[in-house]
Parts: sequence; structure tokens; C-alpha cells
Amino acid sequence: ACKREDWGGQIAYNAMQNYKEFKMPEGTYSIHLWSGEHNFYAYGGTVTLNVTNANSINQARIYVLPQTTLNLNMDNYINDLQIYVANGATLNYNAEKLYKQGNNDGGKIYNHGTLNLKKSNFEINQDAILYNEGDMSGVDITSKPGDGHKSFFYNFGDLKLTEAKIGRASCRERV
Repeated sequence: ACKREDWGGQIAYNAMQNYKEFKMPEGTYSIHLWSGEHNFYAYGGTVTLNVTNANSINQARIYVLPQTTLNLNMDNYINDLQIYVANGATLNYNAEKLYKQGNNDGGKIYNHGTLNLKKSNFEINQDAILYNEGDMSGVDITSKPGDGHKSFFYNFGDLKLTEAKIGRASCRERV
């Protein structure tokens, strides 16, 4: 697996494409991975992952391990994103949407810890799945299916919305 010392600076991005697993101990990360599937393991304190218009990640599975807070800041979305939040872990999701892009298993968040949706009017789009068995907070949640693709929100935990609404963009589609 690739450790922070291996990729925490100015290194050749082409060499990084060969890594499939990335360990992210406490710190701040930005990386550009345009090819292949990648696993990221956030652990050991507060971890920040920035995905901006200057970088992108393709086919990512992110695991937030116990006693870890991951600040996921996304201006540019991750193709086929899957996030697993362990019991005792926290995900601060700083993006407006969760959606499936591509033909793989992306657009999923499975929360067993704490999930904070930081943007107002959070959208679950295009076959995306948000599954909560932990604590989840946000402003509001909207299902925005399109092109015959439903979106799914399962809540078996504690849900706190400041606007206290779960909506849908189309009355023809089910949340």
C-alpha cells in the first residue's frame, strides 16, 4: 500500500496510477488518479481529502476507520465513489450531491458512525444509495432521480435535519 511519505508532495502522477491502496493517516491530501480502482483508508485522527477541479479520483472506495474524522471536500466529483464509515468514525461530506457515474458500483455511502452533510439541499442522484445506521445530520435531503434512474435513502439510525424535510424532485419517482 502507498503511505503518505510516498505521495505527500510533488511526485510523478503517472507512477501513482499503479497503486491500488492508499493509507491516509492524520493530515491533508490532494491527489489526481484518473485510471483504475483505488482504496483509501483514513485513520488516526483528522484527515482531509480535497478533490478539486485541479485533481480528480476515479473509482474510489474510501474507508473511514474508528476514531477518525474525514473531511471530504469535493468541487469535482469522484467517479464510482463508495464510502464506508465505521462505528466510532465521522465523515464530514462537503459536497452537494451523491450520484452514480459510470457502470460500476459507485454513488454509495454506508454510514455506521457519524455522517455530517455540510451543504444545504443535499441531493441523492442517479441510482445513488445513502444507507444510514448511525448518526446523520444535514440541512435537508432531496432525491433527484433522472432518466429512469431511482435514488435510494435508507435510514435505520438517528437523522437530524435542520430544515426537517426529505423531498424529491419528481413526484413520479419514489425516494
